[in-house]
Amino acid sequence: MTNIRTPGYIHNPHDYWLPTPPLWELPQFQRGKATEAEIFALLEVLGPCEKVVPCVETDQLLARLVERGSLDRIFLPETMWSAQTEDFFFTHVRGVLDHLGEVPFLLSEPSFVDLSISASDLVSRLRRYSQLGLDALETDLVLALCRIDVAGIDVAAVTDELAGIDSEAAIRAIEYINDPIIEPELEWTSIPHEAWRVASPPGPEGLLSIGSFPHFGAAAMNHDHFRDFNEHEKGLYFAQVARRKAPLSAAMAINLLAELCFDNVPGPVDKAVHDAWERGLLIPGELDWAMIHWTSNLDSLTWWDQRLFMLAEEGLLSVVWPVWDQIVATAATANRKMPMGTINVVKNMAAFWGVAPSHGIEALAKRPNQSQAKKLARKILAENA
Repeated sequence: MTNIRTPGYIHNPHDYWLPTPPLWELPQFQRGKATEAEIFALLEVLGPCEKVVPCVETDQLLARLVERGSLDRIFLPETMWSAQTEDFFFTHVRGVLDHLGEVPFLLSEPSFVDLSISASDLVSRLRRYSQLGLDALETDLVLALCRIDVAGIDVAAVTDELAGIDSEAAIRAIEYINDPIIEPELEWTSIPHEAWRVASPPGPEGLLSIGSFPHFGAAAMNHDHFRDFNEHEKGLYFAQVARRKAPLSAAMAINLLAELCFDNVPGPVDKAVHDAWERGLLIPGELDWAMIHWTSNLDSLTWWDQRLFMLAEEGLLSVVWPVWDQIVATAATANRKMPMGTINVVKNMAAFWGVAPSHGIEALAKRPNQSQAKKLARKILAENA
């Protein structure tokens, strides 16, 4: 990527404004083989994870270990999950490992790669448990129920099927699908600091997550503690974000892109952004700058403006341009100093000028100050009048 970004630098900017890819068809979850070699391959991926990451790989590992029935000749890396605090997912993982050999499969094993479970899979699993006289593991049943998108099923029909299963777990499943947890709203709160967050998350600590509620939007991602993840954990986490069934909500999309500001070179998050785009999960114009980092605040655009420019050059201009426009429009009306690097965002837009309108540039040109960003905005408009 060049550092010279001037009006007209990008020839034929419309070539970078690509059609939005169609929404992908959600692939089925593949457990994989429960051989030592296959399990060790997964441990290579999960070994650097000091915390439990809600992702396909974590579920594959648990499912394979349950099928195997023991940890015989399987040595979990000492560092894996070593920094995990006590929460729902850690309790679930520990419970599964403590009961290997007692159940033939997990109720919560995903049906699809977004970690969701189909109602038909849950019914058949509960029926099999009942036939074998097995009791469900507590967290496994809870997780299985949460992973069902009740809005997408025939509740009456599923209730009838479950009613024919003689087990306590089936009774609880009936209760849940008739009164499911619904996605909570984000609220603007000031404790412990000003941010958008879920004030009263449902269930035990850590239950609200993209791993438990893959059909939820911003609330699940907002409550996940991905900001505390190490770089490897973030890569797995955002790869999972890019496996959603439905397009990312405006808050989810901007916070996926926001993670790019922490990396000065392309990495796993960059790949997740491209995956989300190619799968039809990133919708141009459906990114809300006001929700960035859940605080409506990004004091410095350093690095991030360069990463967005790279994305634009790579064919995501239709996604990036509206974000730039929101940034500039916000800066134009700000009562305080504009974020550091705003001038670079204006330069980026100048390089692709003519590809789409910009209310932000027009507003910035009218801002009552003499900033370099304003001068460039006025120059762009004057030269393209």
